[in-house]
Amino acid sequence: MRIIKIDGDSLWNPSSLERIGELCTSRPGGGVFVLSAPTTIYGILEQIANIAPSDAEKSKKLLYSCLNAYKNLCDRYNLSEAYQTIEEMSENLNDVVGGVVRIRECSIRSSDCIRSYAVLFAIEFFAKLLESRGNDVVRYAPSEGIIFDEPQGDVLFDESYARLEILRNTQQEKKVHLVAGGIGSLKESDAITCFGPGGADLTAVLFAVAFRVDKLTLLTKKEGLFVVDPSLVSGASVIQELSMQEALELTYCGGHTIHSEALIPLETHNIDVHIKSIEKIDASGTWIRWNPPSSANPVKGISVVHDVALVVVSGRGMRGTQGTASRVFAALAQSSINAVMISQTASEQNICIVCTKSQIAQAQGTLQNSLKEDLQKHRISHISAINDVAILGVVGEHMRGRHGIAGAIFSSLGKANINVVAIAQGSSEVNISFAVAQADVHKAANTLYQEFFG
Repeated sequence: MRIIKIDGDSLWNPSSLERIGELCTSRPGGGVFVLSAPTTIYGILEQIANIAPSDAEKSKKLLYSCLNAYKNLCDRYNLSEAYQTIEEMSENLNDVVGGVVRIRECSIRSSDCIRSYAVLFAIEFFAKLLESRGNDVVRYAPSEGIIFDEPQGDVLFDESYARLEILRNTQQEKKVHLVAGGIGSLKESDAITCFGPGGADLTAVLFAVAFRVDKLTLLTKKEGLFVVDPSLVSGASVIQELSMQEALELTYCGGHTIHSEALIPLETHNIDVHIKSIEKIDASGTWIRWNPPSSANPVKGISVVHDVALVVVSGRGMRGTQGTASRVFAALAQSSINAVMISQTASEQNICIVCTKSQIAQAQGTLQNSLKEDLQKHRISHISAINDVAILGVVGEHMRGRHGIAGAIFSSLGKANINVVAIAQGSSEVNISFAVAQADVHKAANTLYQEFFG
């Protein structure tokens, strides 16, 4: 049984659509195909959910533009029946939007329902296209798939696997099974809810686990995972193979071909992931394997996180004072501020916390208020912020125990006159992360690429 995730944007690209159409029917054994929401349609529906409480007329125009896009798409492939079904589906969507307009409020549940139509419309179009070419298609309803505890809440893995096991045992051979990626239903009802970022990837992963396959294929717009962001380094190469741990580090720290959270359920299952480009379907792409072969280069990739800032808690009186770090992180947690990276000196006189730029003012204010007594007693001398920072991470599982990796990193940056603001490395030695000024990120990425891959 094949489990393949397909990028929904490919529906609007004739050559890509032909390729995935052929892929779905290239084997007599059928398969499960998880479709993500097309980006443009999802954006339109998300905008409708946001403005419907205050602007009914604009909401109506946006909904019309969404339907018109599908009408043009269906006309291109002579699928009048598909558009008729989408129009009928849109009546239910219109009722939900109308309710939001009347009460002038869009609840989380209503927002999820509105946005879910981005992938539901796509599934209906694609199913009708495949059927018009003689394929037997089975559409899995959201109520048959992933289960959530509450709207936009957590996935209930055990309950979801139990439900998906039923689908696995009742799947019909030689048929194409289509799944709406990124949406599921609530435990207490069949109401639809949406995943967060990377929802379609996570849907595909959960199906792969429940269906007990040994390989999951992700078809994307990119050729695979790059050793570094190609928008920063011209000619950056694609990683051929990497371990699950390396993939988790790279995707968490800025490699957005697949979302890091989607990989987490695979940590306890021996399933390889193959990332390929729809446009370059014959290219090798990237394999994420549990036991990849060793490579001569201990560095597998370089991650980059933009738009972050640094808050620094400093003071000579911090040394030996119990609970200072605990109070710092408790205060940030209570204000829902996520620490992207943490660095502390051995002298205990300095703690650096990296967070998103949008949260830096809140983080600084929260700490000044929570640590007011420490400031008054001069245990802490100041709480300052450094804006416009980026994080780079050098990742490689075979860096562990290798001499000279850190020396090569910081020596090359020093020769390029790049100042490192903060450094962090876990005991696993898989990732060496450090912060530099945002203005230096392009030079830093190119310097490290030449050092390890040039």
